[in-house]
Amino acid sequence: MNRQLATVGVVLAAGGSSRLGFPKQLVRFRGRPLIVHAVEQLKQTDVDSIYVVIGAAESNMRAALTPSVLPMRNILVNPDWRSGQASSLTTAVRSLRKRTAMLGKLVVMLCDQPWINGSHLQSLISGVDDRTICCCTRYPDGGGVPACFHADRLEDLLQHLETGGAKRWIRQQSDSVCRQVISPGGTMDIDYPEDVERFQLEY
Repeated sequence: MNRQLATVGVVLAAGGSSRLGFPKQLVRFRGRPLIVHAVEQLKQTDVDSIYVVIGAAESNMRAALTPSVLPMRNILVNPDWRSGQASSLTTAVRSLRKRTAMLGKLVVMLCDQPWINGSHLQSLISGVDDRTICCCTRYPDGGGVPACFHADRLEDLLQHLETGGAKRWIRQQSDSVCRQVISPGGTMDIDYPEDVERFQLEY
């Protein structure tokens, strides 16, 4: 009997929020920290498991990710978080290759885009098949994360992350194998104190 391939969701939440001045992961959106909100959006999809990559303010992130939100074993720590998102995605891919023998798809999201919802994430997951190696979010200047990757291409992505980010890898793929999907809620992210005030968020 064939075993079903797993779909895994990953939230990249290791950054130091230098432009904001305090951890964006803990900014509250609709009553919940953004890091928790991101996990809850993935729970609305058909992923089999969810992991979160943390780094800066590690103890605070662990305190927010209570067992009711995420099993402790599903928290991954990126010791090289200062070098950027590519290192966090590398941490995730390397860990999952050891933990998930039958990985089929990997959907990756950031924690600072509160209007990315579960419906959009599910559309990314559904958009990957044997012919489509990646389904990503459309931006005015091209595709980017959140995105879902076919597991067969993770080795290629991992090698690329040594010199560039996931966005560059996505934009190197042809339209015939990498689909772009518009997020109905928009792709705004939280980077500056003005963003917190403009969107009436709390910290």
